[in-house]
Amino acid sequence: MRSISKKLAIYIFIVVSLSTWLALFFVRPIDIGSGDIGRHLKNGEIIVSSLKSGEGIHNLLNTNYYSYTHTEFPFVNHHWGTGVVLYLVWSVGGFVGLQVFGFLLALATLLFSYNLAIKRSSLYVATPFVFLITPLLANRRNIRPELFSYLFIAVLLWLLYSYKETRDKKLLYIIPFLFLLWINLHIYFIFGLFILGVFILDEAKQWNKRGLEVKKLSMALVTSLLLMLINPFGIKAIIYPFTVFGNYGIEVSEIASVTKANAVVFSQSIATTFYLSLFVLLVSLLYLMISKRKESLFVDTVLAIIFSALAWMIVRNIAMFAIVTLPIISASVCMLVSKLEIWENKNTKYSFVAISLVIVLGISFTRIPHAWSAVGSGITIGSQEAGEFIRDNDISGPLINDFNSGGYASWYLFPELQLFVDNRPEAFPANFFVDEYTPMLIDEDVWYKVEEKYSPNVILLGFEGAPKQVTYFTAKRIQDPGWVPVFINKKHIVLVKKHERNARVINEFAIPDSVFSF
Repeated sequence: MRSISKKLAIYIFIVVSLSTWLALFFVRPIDIGSGDIGRHLKNGEIIVSSLKSGEGIHNLLNTNYYSYTHTEFPFVNHHWGTGVVLYLVWSVGGFVGLQVFGFLLALATLLFSYNLAIKRSSLYVATPFVFLITPLLANRRNIRPELFSYLFIAVLLWLLYSYKETRDKKLLYIIPFLFLLWINLHIYFIFGLFILGVFILDEAKQWNKRGLEVKKLSMALVTSLLLMLINPFGIKAIIYPFTVFGNYGIEVSEIASVTKANAVVFSQSIATTFYLSLFVLLVSLLYLMISKRKESLFVDTVLAIIFSALAWMIVRNIAMFAIVTLPIISASVCMLVSKLEIWENKNTKYSFVAISLVIVLGISFTRIPHAWSAVGSGITIGSQEAGEFIRDNDISGPLINDFNSGGYASWYLFPELQLFVDNRPEAFPANFFVDEYTPMLIDEDVWYKVEEKYSPNVILLGFEGAPKQVTYFTAKRIQDPGWVPVFINKKHIVLVKKHERNARVINEFAIPDSVFSF
């Protein structure tokens, strides 16, 4: 009984420490000014209101609903369910409630992956590595649909590896319902189908012995696909991941490769953590393959290669890489160290944990003070002010806004003002970005053509994470005699067209040229 209590106390201490470590890097005021959260909340608000009133939501689900430039452009609103969930959470707990909800999703993800890592290795091996990869998961800390995907990937892996070990078919019953939720919450369900397929192939390699297991797993896959048809788009939602990138007309920093990502999305400490994790993963797996271990490495090897490649090609996938590879790294390293005689000594295990944690702290040492100072609740200071200014002063459209401010404008200004653009590249024709949006930021002749075409009355531009083209465009509009800046803070600037319709706002709020320096 005493040993059970001691073991439980150790687990509680680790979970509390891990929760604190995750919170340090994850808990931030919600950046509603430049993220997607505003649009997801507006999606949820419209859907919930429509369900109450009995009105249809076809356009919201199937077209570029928020834009006046390409309102009818076809779009599969694949994360519609996330909007409903987040809006309901917000309705009860506000933005702090959303923070708590997002943190709990991330923590549950980490604990599922960590538990699987322990089951496949040992507490001594898995613990240092879960602390190592935590900042990689926390780097995707905005409250967004992919948080559900991270959790579902961790749960799916836990179910499949557990089934591989126990052959308890009840574990497979959960999988189809997981995918039913997944397809209505986020597009990364496609990676879940891939993972399930890898496990089926692994069993199929020994068909004579495991033919029945192949059939059971295949039935789970078929049932999942059938249940996934229960979504607003039918089979179109299932095939959408294969076409979503075919219409991108603008570069987005979070889908850049590791070699091209900027410091905002791929900081030095994140880079070091990723490279170290990748190195340990590939070296340990390579050694095991060379040493011809009897244990089957097919699933681990395929998942390691594919998810490492996905992370290398698109930095936003690094969090997914961390979740998938934590149990693989732990299992591979455990198989290696178990060959060493000294590993049987508890002091060796304690030393391994201590040294590994020191290395982890060393990697993040310079980042910790900044992370601590950035912890906060609610939404970022001043982020709501520009939207409230436009609403409170009844400033009419048409609106010109930048790409990053799309989600923000959706939440604060729609439906009174429709958007010029929002941060969903797939929701606009590629030529809109190629011929209008991007060129107008750097070419005044193109801007004058856009201005003539849409006759905008108000401009909303964000400063947070703004690319240099938007910064240049902001400076040009401030100097433009046809436009008057009437609001500015650290997050946004608002300008109105200089004509009689805006006379009251200009007389009351016009910002003098002396405020700006060029």
